[in-house]
Amino acid sequence: MQYIKFLIKKNIVNSYEISNMGNRIKKFLFFSFILIYQFANAQFYTGSQLNFGKNRVQYRYEKIWSLMKFDQFDVYFYQKGYPTAVNVARYADSIIDVFQNKLNYRLNTKIQFLVFNSLTDLKSSNIGIDDEILYNTAGQTIIQRNKIFLYFNGSYTDLFKQVREGIAKIMVVRLLYGESFAANFKNQTIDAIPAWFIDGLVSYLAEPWSTEMDDFLRVNILDKKFKRFNQLEGEQAKIAGHSIWRYMIDIYGENVISNLLYMTRISHSVSDGIMYILGINYKDFIDTWYNYYSKIYNNEIKQLSDWQNIENLKIAKKDFPYKVAMSNNGQYAAIVCDRMSQKRVYLVSLSNPKEKKLILKLGPKVEETFDDSYPLVAFHPYAPLLTCYFENKGQRMLMLYNIDEDSKEFIKIESVDKVTSISYSPDGLNLVMSAINEGQSDIYLFSFAGKSATNITKDYFDDYAPVYINKNQIAFLSNRLDDTLALIRKTYKYDYFSWRNDPGKYDIFIYDNRKPNILIRATNTSDVNENEILPFTKNEFVFLSDSNGINNFFIANIDSSLLLVDTVMQYKYFANYKPISNFKNSILTASISDDKALIITREKNNKNKLSLIPMVFNPIDTLPLSNYKKQQLKKAADLSKAMKIKNEKLLEMQKQNYQIIGEDNDSLIDIYNYKLEQDTLPIKSNKEKNANKRNVVGLTQNTLSLSNFTLPKLETYETGYFLDQVTTQFDFSYLNASYQTYTGYGPIFIQPGMNALFMLNLTDLLEDHRIILGTHLSSSLDENEYIVSYEDLSRRLDRQAVFHRYSYYLNDEKYLNKNIITDLHYRIKYPFNQVAAIRLDVFAKYDNIAYKSIDQAGLLKPNDHALWGGGVLDFTFDNTRNPMINIYYGTRAKIFFEYYQGLINTKLNMFNVGFDYRNYTKIYRTLIWANRIAGATSFGSTRLIYILGGVDNWLFPKYMYQPVLDPTMNFSFQTLATNMRGMPQNIRNGNSFLVINSEIRFPIFRFLFNRPIKSSFLNSFQLNFFGDVGSAWIGLNPYSDINIYVPEYYYSKPITVIINNPRNPLVGGVGIGARAELLGYFMRLDYAWGVEEKGFHSPRLIFSITKDF
Repeated sequence: MQYIKFLIKKNIVNSYEISNMGNRIKKFLFFSFILIYQFANAQFYTGSQLNFGKNRVQYRYEKIWSLMKFDQFDVYFYQKGYPTAVNVARYADSIIDVFQNKLNYRLNTKIQFLVFNSLTDLKSSNIGIDDEILYNTAGQTIIQRNKIFLYFNGSYTDLFKQVREGIAKIMVVRLLYGESFAANFKNQTIDAIPAWFIDGLVSYLAEPWSTEMDDFLRVNILDKKFKRFNQLEGEQAKIAGHSIWRYMIDIYGENVISNLLYMTRISHSVSDGIMYILGINYKDFIDTWYNYYSKIYNNEIKQLSDWQNIENLKIAKKDFPYKVAMSNNGQYAAIVCDRMSQKRVYLVSLSNPKEKKLILKLGPKVEETFDDSYPLVAFHPYAPLLTCYFENKGQRMLMLYNIDEDSKEFIKIESVDKVTSISYSPDGLNLVMSAINEGQSDIYLFSFAGKSATNITKDYFDDYAPVYINKNQIAFLSNRLDDTLALIRKTYKYDYFSWRNDPGKYDIFIYDNRKPNILIRATNTSDVNENEILPFTKNEFVFLSDSNGINNFFIANIDSSLLLVDTVMQYKYFANYKPISNFKNSILTASISDDKALIITREKNNKNKLSLIPMVFNPIDTLPLSNYKKQQLKKAADLSKAMKIKNEKLLEMQKQNYQIIGEDNDSLIDIYNYKLEQDTLPIKSNKEKNANKRNVVGLTQNTLSLSNFTLPKLETYETGYFLDQVTTQFDFSYLNASYQTYTGYGPIFIQPGMNALFMLNLTDLLEDHRIILGTHLSSSLDENEYIVSYEDLSRRLDRQAVFHRYSYYLNDEKYLNKNIITDLHYRIKYPFNQVAAIRLDVFAKYDNIAYKSIDQAGLLKPNDHALWGGGVLDFTFDNTRNPMINIYYGTRAKIFFEYYQGLINTKLNMFNVGFDYRNYTKIYRTLIWANRIAGATSFGSTRLIYILGGVDNWLFPKYMYQPVLDPTMNFSFQTLATNMRGMPQNIRNGNSFLVINSEIRFPIFRFLFNRPIKSSFLNSFQLNFFGDVGSAWIGLNPYSDINIYVPEYYYSKPITVIINNPRNPLVGGVGIGARAELLGYFMRLDYAWGVEEKGFHSPRLIFSITKDF
């Protein structure tokens, strides 16, 4: 129990008045709903711990989900997603056993594939929203379900790679942490696993090494970016990790994967696992890997050369260019850039690149998956017109920008699901584009006159990147097998997985509108990607190819005589092509106009570089091969040789009448010389074996034929709830922050103290519906706290209902009271975009003060009641990134307005207005400078008092007992105003406050160490250097007389002497602090000096358990 002197003063009425409040409640409800609308997630102002967070916006139609159930997995999809879902199911059915054999591990639970029609749809879903409910992770167990989220971007090659990545990620995580709840809970203690370890292994299992990966690794190794290996994250961690596993397996063999995962799990350390399995310490192993690739790339670079007379175009450092287009006259360039996922299109004058105009800006700046599929840009062949395709708020649009008139026209695209490339016809009347519709990528002609699109390659192959190379012919990239346009109805019954799952099989084809049913193959290259086509002259076009392991320019010469002969001749290659560049780094994309080209290459610091080059060249006979390409060609030759030997062996065995055992042709066993080997998978019964019999194929090889695959019946998805998270821990805060009843003495803020937290989080499969059940149990079990929350995020307008109840004891000079507070909330949120939202919380608050019968006075005292209603309206902005605990980059801000209305005593009302602004500046890596300014004021017939001083969740708080400066002012509620380190609570108080906090956060060990840190304590350890300044005051002016001349009381019987001493309302604090996660709790220890006009106070040690602002 908490025994604090308490004086029940105003706002409390006797219980007999409750019968008169019916009409008042009706008035309040009417008034509340006409306030303004929106949602607040416990938005009451309590110290610095406000809720922020990002949003997911459902712009488009409501999705109606269906599912198909298979033995080992389920596939979920929605409107127009059936063809894609069938392809996912077909491929997953063939590949799951491959991973189980490769990792020597069998999943015991089903995998769930959720298929989205586009990346935009996936990003607008509620998958993986981080609500930051808890600041401490002790006893917090996340229930890892086998969910894989997929999106279709027009390429089945990429979609199937996502399937492999998802399966690999699930199995690797399960191997490390276990599948059961008990194993998952136990293995949460595994040391922090570096990002490269899991992400790199998943990448290795999901896709072979590629030109893009090799180019990325070459740039970073030569730039010495991987010297600080422990700092890698994102794409750097993934590709570096892939190369490490590739290097490791080349030396130690495939078995090293499962062995190293197992040893990491039982030793709880990656570095220990490497020592046990590889026999080398972690640092030496990483150095060996680094030196291996450094030597290879330094030798390669000597054979490569840059283009002559390159002119670099400078752009803003924060912009990341990824698409370009040049006008036909070479006067302008359109540059598409990404700035923290905000899409920008610039129009640049090439004669004076400093003349740059922003003509399109899409979305806010926020950290999310990079989507390079839009905007798309194309210049009209002769008019001063730039066309941009973009996606915004669920709409697909074309923007026609008139350069001369600086005007825009918009056209909505509704006939296809997504456009992936655009290019003008020579006459400027049409756009040729590749687009996705119902899970299939085809070539379309879009007519500006009819504002409609016509499909010209309506079949089941992947087609993209079309361009006109003359007035009759369109060149495009495709993975089709032959030259005939069959215009086949799209259905899963066609066995087209053999080419969809073979990377590097996109070739150039030509569509001629004079012979629309026959295509002309321009290239037929194995293990080579042609990935962009650029018109050049009348009989020539340029394309990008990675035939030597680096994307270079190739020029193709068209033999026009072949276009006039019969159909048989058109199956022959008609283009002679040669390389014309030998770049050090791959050309990522390009645009050509007359005698110059604008290109993008990847350069130092993983930045994309814009360069303008003259198209003056001499064709090159041969290009030097990269080491990766040499290895690829050697493996292809070895595979071809092995297949030849295998076929010869098969023929020989058939001649000798050997019996062949096995489910596929890879298992050729001579039964007369067969030796038993140890099983690598759990032994199954014959019934199970027959039920699950299937061929086993390589991870990126051709899948089995259709005869072994059967579709189940479709079912409608019905919402069901799963346990998502379990929390059991000691806690030091309230579950749902609300203002405390004013104590009337001190004032003193009542701390919850240490209690036991139990919380269950439940969610549906799509994470659209969430239920939270939580309780705080006090040591006496008499001051418990309860919360029940239901949240519906399925539509754009998010809704939440919350029931909250807690109690605490107060002891004044006459009575022992038990305060029981019950809150009911209905909250709604309307997100403008991912980072900005307006919110409303409409609530009712009931306070019951029960007087305990510890004496005659308490026995006779009737209970008191207070009933309030009101609303909280706020605007929230949050574009922060969170690379590690307590470290942020970006900005957070909140502006709020609150209204309280007494429903029993209707004369009581309170208004509160405030703001909180925070900015986190990245100094270097994870070293940041954090700044905050916050303030608020309350007014009305009763008010809220702000108690300045100390920090949030202060474990052993110190108080300054001083009264309110204006005893005539009526207060009903109280709350903390922090941070003011070095000062006790209540160093200043009043109905208004303002604080400024500034600090440097330095995660010293994470910053300095270039290896995984075993200890979570050291991994999260931070030093903070801080300064605080602020005040709390009565009225609007902190320097009014009532705030400056403060009475001091001196009492000696029977005389009381009051002296009004002047003081500065402003106070401050400076100091140093340490933060770290210990036993799952984020703990803060500060050593601070309070500062007043008289000088520094004695230093104060402050211990608290929560994150910083």
